[in-house]
Amino acid sequence: MITLLILTLCLTLISFGKFYYSWKQSLSGIVLGTILVLVSILSISLMSYNIDTVHLISKWIETGSLKESITLLKSSTTLNKIVTVLLAVSSSIGVTYLGALGIKNYKGPVRQSEWKAKTNCSNDEEHTLLKLLLADMQFLLKPNNVVFEPGINPFKIEPNNKAINWKDLSLDLLLTSNSDISAKKSNWSNYHCCHICEKTNYATGTKSKIYLFPLTSGDFLKMMEARFQEIINVATSEDQIIFCYENEKASQEFYKFAHSNDLTSLNKLQLIQQSIDVKNYAKNILKRFQESVAISYERNSDSGSKLTSEVTLNNTFSEPRLYEQEEGKTNTYTFNAVISSWLANNSVPQLALLGEFGQGKSTALLEYCARWANNCLTSDEHDNEFSRVPLLIELRGRSPSSFPTPEAMLGDWGNKHGFTGKQLLNLVQSKMAILIFEGFDEVKNAGNKLDRYSQFNALWKYAFQGSKIIFTGRPNFFFNENELNEFLNINDTSASAGTVTSKVYRFNFMELSDIRKVLRNIEPVLAEEIISRASIDSSLMDIAKRPSMLPVIVSQWERIKQSKSFNESITPASIVKGYIEATYVRKEEQVLELGAYQILPWEIRHFITKAIAQFMFAAEAQNTISAIDIDNVTEKVIKDFDKVFLRSDSPQKLRQAVTQLNLDKIEKNETEREVAEKIGSEVRSNGLLVPDPASGSQNFYFPHKQFYEFILGDNFASFHSPNQTNESKVINKFSNYKLAKLGMHGLTGLMRLEPMSFIYFSGLFKADFLRNFEPSISPSKYLKILKPYVNLVELYLIKINERFLFPNDSIIKLILKTLIPMRQIPTISKKESEPKYSIKSVLDLFILTIISMPYTFFTLPSIFFLKCDAEDSLKIKFILMKFSCDENALDKKFGHGAYRKDKERWFQERFINTD
Repeated sequence: MITLLILTLCLTLISFGKFYYSWKQSLSGIVLGTILVLVSILSISLMSYNIDTVHLISKWIETGSLKESITLLKSSTTLNKIVTVLLAVSSSIGVTYLGALGIKNYKGPVRQSEWKAKTNCSNDEEHTLLKLLLADMQFLLKPNNVVFEPGINPFKIEPNNKAINWKDLSLDLLLTSNSDISAKKSNWSNYHCCHICEKTNYATGTKSKIYLFPLTSGDFLKMMEARFQEIINVATSEDQIIFCYENEKASQEFYKFAHSNDLTSLNKLQLIQQSIDVKNYAKNILKRFQESVAISYERNSDSGSKLTSEVTLNNTFSEPRLYEQEEGKTNTYTFNAVISSWLANNSVPQLALLGEFGQGKSTALLEYCARWANNCLTSDEHDNEFSRVPLLIELRGRSPSSFPTPEAMLGDWGNKHGFTGKQLLNLVQSKMAILIFEGFDEVKNAGNKLDRYSQFNALWKYAFQGSKIIFTGRPNFFFNENELNEFLNINDTSASAGTVTSKVYRFNFMELSDIRKVLRNIEPVLAEEIISRASIDSSLMDIAKRPSMLPVIVSQWERIKQSKSFNESITPASIVKGYIEATYVRKEEQVLELGAYQILPWEIRHFITKAIAQFMFAAEAQNTISAIDIDNVTEKVIKDFDKVFLRSDSPQKLRQAVTQLNLDKIEKNETEREVAEKIGSEVRSNGLLVPDPASGSQNFYFPHKQFYEFILGDNFASFHSPNQTNESKVINKFSNYKLAKLGMHGLTGLMRLEPMSFIYFSGLFKADFLRNFEPSISPSKYLKILKPYVNLVELYLIKINERFLFPNDSIIKLILKTLIPMRQIPTISKKESEPKYSIKSVLDLFILTIISMPYTFFTLPSIFFLKCDAEDSLKIKFILMKFSCDENALDKKFGHGAYRKDKERWFQERFINTD
């Protein structure tokens, strides 16, 4: 008993010590300290409930011997039990309130434990007590160092904004323009104020020198004349002297000096043109814009047969409008007006162009780059607007923070255009480039706030003094408006210059005049039907106003008209679903025309494609996947072909295709990998996936982002359908690839990674189903963890007349019985003697209490998990109902008060301009 009291006292002192020390020193320490104090209160209360501790203490004082007082120990009276329970409840409430107060008002330093907890959160609301608790426990036996002091924002973007030295840049430009010049043998002469470089003619083996004078003024300083003359006197006829001006345009002039030296006068633009050739890049941009098919549809020929008409991107483009919200006003501008004004002023902030799915962000920037490319290829002199080279860098599938230097990422992107990272970095630092970071919402590894911060902080490293950067993406990539302002560096009053901040413009949706312009080159009757219907049908107009959805409407117009004639609702889901099916059918017909052989029909290939999309989502690959991963997914999927397609209710052609595939595999003695590679090749060549221009020919993506989002919405709808199929069960296997590490599961993960998929999810069900749909995760899985702890408490509360021992069980068996959920508490034998307590019996209880602590750590914070799941469930419910149900249904579910307004505000932040 003495040992027990000492251990109990130590636990209590440690608990309160941890709580006190952490009060202003560690947020996670407050959490752990609070839990430890609660455990101490629980342990003491459980003993006091069975042992008359007041009698024990009084006898100890009276006799002066703890050992003697233990022999006189009595069972707790009813009054003592009541007092114990009241004290336990009141003290627990007090400690919990005090802990919550400390957590809420904590303004101390951010330590490694808190920072580790933050890295596992998708947003601030997920900064749960359990994550803090687990993080702090990892630092119990090692230093928990301070990461950030109080008042410092750990997510503050730090732009580069470094002024580039013309002396160094001019040499870099010279070195990249001529591989004969050695970088190792290039030195700066302070005396002569020039670079002295060694040039080797590898054909003849002769060496010569180049003297490069980087000048910021057109005047040759008189103080340099004598030193320049010294160079003239020692230079040979093979040597070259170059004057390179930064700020003035100087035509190339040649002066003959002694020994027939050439004096070359260059300006920065001429040196850049020598160091990098952008014409091939310009041709690729122009080809993409002029040859990419934007609209494909069937029309009737004069003979009555069906013909496929295709209209390219440049024949459908309509200049978008942008708007900014400033001082309570909304100002609207044309896209070109914003870009031209921004380029004309070097001191203005960078640009952030935000838009929702399908608003034409990528197309608008590609069109601008195409106009630059056309001017570059057809004109010798560039006007001010086109003097900078627009580098259209698609961020899809990239992780900017993973590159060690800015040069490395530029080189990774520029490799396919024949550029090196050094060439592109010189172009940026020379203020002769526009960096267009297109689609920041599609970067890899952006599941939590720390990841998003890392990616944007890496992009801001390109903000050299005088640089021009455009960020484009969806605003719902950010968790809220504060995060958007933080990572895009908007309205940063502490910034030293405007160029290290950014100004936000948002894309407007199209109007009827814009739709007419987009449809200007399709069949006039078809175009007029769509425009007329959209002008009177608000539901159709809501879909048609997105540039990316209008081609889908054109392709599916006959189906849409038929649905409208039966008063069926038209949703983005139904339109995209029809478009996908039509795409497969068209590709099947093209293959048949070529006389090629398809191993599997399109329905099975689409089943594999759905599994690929689920794998992309789970791997957080952001609509990009390698050819090897496609084969890997295919290999796993074909193992379930029999279960999915050889059912009696499967279409006959699918059963025949799978049966034939099995027979061919046996006859040809093929391995599953060989079969998977053949099928994977078909999926890549005759499906929805195409080679990814952003990351190389060995990577693939869905060229229409809505394909990817629809398939995910369709997958998750099938997972939550009341009649789940074998197909959906197979696809669901790919949902757990990385989500467990991200702390995301099911619809919660979809809401944070691909929120627009809920538009399609909602369109696949009737409004009645969604009104009754409950997306919450069942609390039963959390309650299960409470069962062992309940068993332990029940064991404590069993009244044993003789002592706290199981006569026939060892302490190990007792522990196992306690920790393993039991259907009923075992009956404990009791003797007819007077109740006595031994040190061993109480020590057994103490051991059980200590062993139960891990359960205490996990069960108490599980309440917060239940709260988070309930909150996420309501958010998902609100999204689905907002997209599919009327206001009356929303009022009935969420009321009219502050809670409803809070959900509306949250919806606007995550789905701006989508309602």
